[in-house]
Amino acid sequence: MFYHLIARDIIEILFYSSCVFTFCQWLRTDKTKNLIIYFFAYCSLALSAWVLQLPTLTPFLCTYAPVMLLLFIVLHEKTLQRNMLTLCSISPARTEHQDWLDTLLSSSLSIINSHKKITVIIEHKDALDHFINAPFTINADMSKNVLDIFLTSTSYDEQKMIWVNTNGKIRGINVDWINDKDTKTDTLFYTTQSDAIIFNAHPLSRTFSLIMDGKEMQHLSAHHVHAMIKKQLSSFSSSHHKGAYREHNKAEKTISH
Repeated sequence: MFYHLIARDIIEILFYSSCVFTFCQWLRTDKTKNLIIYFFAYCSLALSAWVLQLPTLTPFLCTYAPVMLLLFIVLHEKTLQRNMLTLCSISPARTEHQDWLDTLLSSSLSIINSHKKITVIIEHKDALDHFINAPFTINADMSKNVLDIFLTSTSYDEQKMIWVNTNGKIRGINVDWINDKDTKTDTLFYTTQSDAIIFNAHPLSRTFSLIMDGKEMQHLSAHHVHAMIKKQLSSFSSSHHKGAYREHNKAEKTISH
């Protein structure tokens, strides 16, 4: 009987310990807020209140513990990003610039000839406004002359990024990710959470790096980058049309029934 009680206690301790450990590991993945510190602070406060036998604080902290757990989950970076990334960028009611990618790559080649590097974020359907720090918003039509003016100006910072969209608009220059901790890690992460495409042009190797779907491809030519971006955007469009077609058929079946 005694050993049975010990085994039961060990099983319960292992279960709850594994739950707490897993939850702490998940909290550590939040790069914007140190949620795990607040979690430990709350646990320490509750434990101290229990040890000191505080008659009102102990039941209060224990009663509201589920509320605090829910708050940690809601405030977690991945939860917020998953909810926000469902927002879609609004396409303007106008003809798109079909040659915007050619213009962008042409200006990129020009800037690496000046021994400067360039990093470009291409926004498609998923809005990136909540995840990018931009000194100011431009929203200018993309053209070779406009891009050259921005890239050759003294205010251009090659350590930061150019923000454009697939509607042929320049959204901003000298932008960076809102975390601004590990640029490469953030870039890989955001391309898995959205349909954004990022490419870099390197002046020394005179080649491009392309990041899509959380994968990085290096030492590419401008021709390969152009073809791969076009292919990726086509796959986005085809999957969008298929989804809309399925939703339309589902609605028709519902009405017929």
